[in-house]
Amino acid sequence: MRDKITGKGKGFGFITYEDPRTSELVAKGTHEVLGRTLDVKLAVPRGPSKEEERRKALENDPSQNIKVQKIFVGGLPPSVTEVELKAYFSKFGKIMEGTVCMDQQTQRSRGFGFITFEAWETVETLVYMQNNNNPHVFDGKKVEVKKAFTKQQEMARQQAQMGGPPGYGGPPGYGGAPGYGGGPGAPPPYGGGGGYGGGPPPYGGASRGRGGYGGTPPAAGP
Repeated sequence: MRDKITGKGKGFGFITYEDPRTSELVAKGTHEVLGRTLDVKLAVPRGPSKEEERRKALENDPSQNIKVQKIFVGGLPPSVTEVELKAYFSKFGKIMEGTVCMDQQTQRSRGFGFITFEAWETVETLVYMQNNNNPHVFDGKKVEVKKAFTKQQEMARQQAQMGGPPGYGGPPGYGGAPGYGGGPGAPPPYGGGGGYGGGPPPYGGASRGRGGYGGTPPAAGP
């Protein structure tokens, strides 16, 4: 191997044999070139690059290629305020709007919120960080960051995942079964007077209503 700029050898190289058993025999032996003992090892292929991993993820879930400017932040500690939420995410890009969702009766945090950025690239960065072992943390607790889709984007997302028009069900979203502000019996601080589920069981739905049972994630609004 040679340096691209200087053209000088970099002190190592590779040999590929037709028979893998030859490689194993060579690696076990001692070899010299011009009086220098060589360090011979079996070359182990590297794992997939970040770009390859990202491309594979898009193939498995084409919906991730949809560009949005809004994120859903779940699993927030009850102590986190709207000011603190905005202060953290403002480090990554200009914020247009941000809120921590509160229970209308108790005025306590429901454990999730939304942030709208000026640029969709900021959302891509935040999701990429979370998916690559660089989580977002509030008060020592990792939170969940997801893209928040509009109704039209949610329909496109379902079509991409199922290969056709959206049906009744869909993966559990922000409401529904005990989760972020869902149906009856949801543990505090997520519970309360219903969430984003809506619709009669067992199908759920995307509209606001009295705790749903699954259904699609909430629409992020226009």
